[in-house]
Amino acid sequence: MGSTADQSTLAPTLWRTFRVLANKTRQDILETLCAGPPLHVEAVAAACRISEAKASDHLRALQSRGLLAVERWGRFVFYRLQADPSVQYADAVVRMCRASVRRRDPIAERIFALTAFTHARRIALARALARQPAEAGELASRCGISRQALYRHLDKLQRRGVVEFSDRDHVALVKPKAPLLRDLMELVCAE
Repeated sequence: MGSTADQSTLAPTLWRTFRVLANKTRQDILETLCAGPPLHVEAVAAACRISEAKASDHLRALQSRGLLAVERWGRFVFYRLQADPSVQYADAVVRMCRASVRRRDPIAERIFALTAFTHARRIALARALARQPAEAGELASRCGISRQALYRHLDKLQRRGVVEFSDRDHVALVKPKAPLLRDLMELVCAE
């Protein structure tokens, strides 16, 4: 599966890509695909101890985000971890996945980090705070969300170690301790 020269860049939402990745079975599949050559559905299912139908569903979800290359060899379809060049962010996300697997980051920690950014509003908040720390009311206004929604999303970002509150409800980004979370922050705030 390749891209053609006249094909435009696809731009799936980053938060949905992180939501797809924030799944234990899909993380198992990524580890399996990072470990060696391309694999067919049956091999992925056996390695991850899931049914072929579930393996196929999870592989399709990863492929839909531009994270897997697919090739047909005879009657088998083989998958490998490779960014689709026509999908915005796919290369950076694949590099982060490979680095996380190489570091042997526990799957639970990967999912914990990814869930910081599995909502469009949390990405918008991080980007707004990357430009300038702000008082919560100003941040809600800048991002066009209610205070109730703001505090719900900031609470999750704070629990993930991405933001901190100082005096008078002032919010700022912090440099996360976990390498994957730092990589995610860099990608999220790059725009």
